[in-house]
Amino acid sequence: MIITRSSLRAMFKGFQVLFKSGMGMAEPWGSKVARTLPSTGEEETYSWLTAIPGLRHWVGPRVVENLRSRSFTIKNKPFEKTLGVEREKIEDDKYGMYGDYASLLGQQAAKHPDDCIAPILLYGEQTSYLDPLVGPVSLVVYDGQPVFSEVHPVDQDDPDSPVQANYHPSGMALTPENYEIVRANMRSLVDVNGRRIGIKPDTLIVSPQKEGAAKRIVEAETIARGGAQEDNINQGTAEVLVIDELSDAPGVWFLAMLKNQLMRPIIWQERQKPRFQALMNGSEYAFVNNQYLAGVDCRGNAAPAVWQSIAKCRP
Repeated sequence: MIITRSSLRAMFKGFQVLFKSGMGMAEPWGSKVARTLPSTGEEETYSWLTAIPGLRHWVGPRVVENLRSRSFTIKNKPFEKTLGVEREKIEDDKYGMYGDYASLLGQQAAKHPDDCIAPILLYGEQTSYLDPLVGPVSLVVYDGQPVFSEVHPVDQDDPDSPVQANYHPSGMALTPENYEIVRANMRSLVDVNGRRIGIKPDTLIVSPQKEGAAKRIVEAETIARGGAQEDNINQGTAEVLVIDELSDAPGVWFLAMLKNQLMRPIIWQERQKPRFQALMNGSEYAFVNNQYLAGVDCRGNAAPAVWQSIAKCRP
C-alpha cells in the first residue's frame, strides 16, 4: 500500500472501529461495585454526612440539626497505551495483527476501572499499597482508618468513641453461619447519634474458586445444617458477583450493599473516557523512527468511599 494521508486515515479509522468494538465485547464489573462520578478538573472533593437524617416528634419549636461531614479528595490520574505501526507493515499490507491489537486494547480500556478498583478490595485492610507504575496509593478513608478495619470509630472527633468493624481478618470462612454473622453486623452499624445507618447487604462478592459455595449459600432452596437438610433462610438475600481479579486470594469474600448508589463503597471518578487517537501528522516521527503512532488515553481514579457498605472476610 502506498502511504498517503488518506490511506493512513483509512487504516487508523479501521483501528478505531475495532477499538470501539473491543470495548463493547468486554465485561467489566467495576460499575457494579463503584459509584461512577464525573470530574471536571484535576481533583474533586466529596463529603460524607456523619449522621443519617431522621424525623422527631415535633413538640415545641423546631430543633435545628447542625450537620457534620467528613471530606476526602480524589485526584485524577492520566493513563495511556501507545501503538507503533511499522512502516513496512503498512507498505506490505501486513498490518492486520494491529487491528487485533486495537480490539484487545478496546477490551482493556473498558476494563481499566476494574484494574483501579481491584487493589482496593485486595489490599484495603492496609493503609496503602504499592502500585508499580505510580508508587504508594493511600487506602485510608475519612476516619483515618484503612477502608477495611476492626476499629472504625463511630465518632472520630471523640477519643473515647466506640468502634465498629467491617474487617474480619481470620476465622471467617465462607459458610452460611459466617454469612449470617457478617450480614447482621452490617445491618447493626450506627452513625454518630447511635442511629442505625440502614445498611442492607445485597451482594456477595467472591473469587472464581468460591463461586459454587457462594451460590449454595444465597441461591439454593435447601442447605445442610447439623447433618440434615433444611430450608435455606439465606436464599435470595444477596446476589453473587464473581471477580476474576480475586483469584490470587481465593478464600477472601466480601458482603456489600451495592443497589444503593449513594452509599457504594468505592468511587470511580471519570475525568476523560478512553479515547482512541492517531498521530496523523506523524511524518517527522515516522521518518526518524520508521513507525506511525496511535493509542488510547483516559483520566480518572478510584478511591474508597463509604466503608460501612462493604465488609471483608478471611478464613
